[in-house]
Amino acid sequence: MQLDHSFTVPASPDDAWKLFHDLARVAPCMPGAVLDTLEGDAFTGRVKVKVGAVQMSYRGEGTVTRDESARSVLLDLSGSETRGAGTASATVTATLTPGPAGTVVRVRTDLDITGRPAQFGRGIMTEVGDRIVRQFAGRLEDLLSDTATAPAAGKAPPPAPVPGNAPPGPGEHPARSRGAPRPPLPTPGGAASARPRPPRRLSGKILSAVRSRRGRPAGAYEGKTMAGSRPADRDAVTQVIEDWARERPELDTSPLEVLARLHRSFLRYSTRLTASIERHGLSVAGFDVLTALRRAGEPYRLTAGQLADTGLVSSAGVTLRIDRLEKDGLIVRERDADDRRVVYSRLTDKGLTTVDTVFGEHLDNESRMLAGLSPSERRQLARLLRKLEISILASDAEPAGPAGSAQ
Repeated sequence: MQLDHSFTVPASPDDAWKLFHDLARVAPCMPGAVLDTLEGDAFTGRVKVKVGAVQMSYRGEGTVTRDESARSVLLDLSGSETRGAGTASATVTATLTPGPAGTVVRVRTDLDITGRPAQFGRGIMTEVGDRIVRQFAGRLEDLLSDTATAPAAGKAPPPAPVPGNAPPGPGEHPARSRGAPRPPLPTPGGAASARPRPPRRLSGKILSAVRSRRGRPAGAYEGKTMAGSRPADRDAVTQVIEDWARERPELDTSPLEVLARLHRSFLRYSTRLTASIERHGLSVAGFDVLTALRRAGEPYRLTAGQLADTGLVSSAGVTLRIDRLEKDGLIVRERDADDRRVVYSRLTDKGLTTVDTVFGEHLDNESRMLAGLSPSERRQLARLLRKLEISILASDAEPAGPAGSAQ
């Protein structure tokens, strides 16, 4: 899902750009956001978002990349729900340009979200995004106004800070050693508000994982990489397993290594699949009907019972899906020439063209998702997944444990 917003801040592009370099001051302007750790261009944090009557909390990590010449900031973010299986990833690009009333900030967000928020339509998500951006812009304006008016209080700007010597100037951070607490944030009234939790220093393993995802060598940052660690070793599932090992050390959490990751992968896959199909005005259920008819071969027709037998469409809902596809001109109903009691659903020329187009894009989308695996790894994974399916089917005969996710 792509969201576009813009707002104007009453400051010159140079002043606004300087502020955007200071993530520790800008991050608290985002409603519901808390910056937990900050080390160079990598950070971790939390955010609370309310969509309708549902409030969700996420914990995640990200990196920031700046283009000085274009005055553009790129945030690469990923996280997971603190209470739930939902995930969210986003690429946020903010570009600053001169405007008649100051600096125009244009924000483009490419959002990929799973879990509860995925049930809301684009309209609701856009409305939520508009509200958050308005609040962010107001707080950013207050912060810039405080910075701009501070010298007018009768105090001459002090000289540039020297480590361990001169005090900081207005809007500047004091020179400090790594890991030392940052100064309190200014408020619209000019008073300083204490920061309850100053950013902590990232552990070497997390820092390596976050930065390596941006394509940088894992050992290129101040010796923070732990020997033998890989970026993929540190993910949300690892954190879940470590948490349970701490809280319930007597439990065997090894199934989560496989099934929790499988579940998270499915949620991401399902979200992308749905978005790809809905671009063509189709639902996933309708797409299943069209592909079943296409795979049947000429004359591309099946009865409602045959469609249900494919295993992709339930018998209870197949008639409703056929009605919708017929209304859209993608299929037609026709009776058997020999037995008028038998009714077929057949692809129209429009339906045939549509399913061929969408299915081609669907395969391209799946290929991109599997690009990180070699051909031999794909074959091995396919065999293991088939074996896993057999194991899950066999487990149906065994007593079931308590319902619900182990996470």
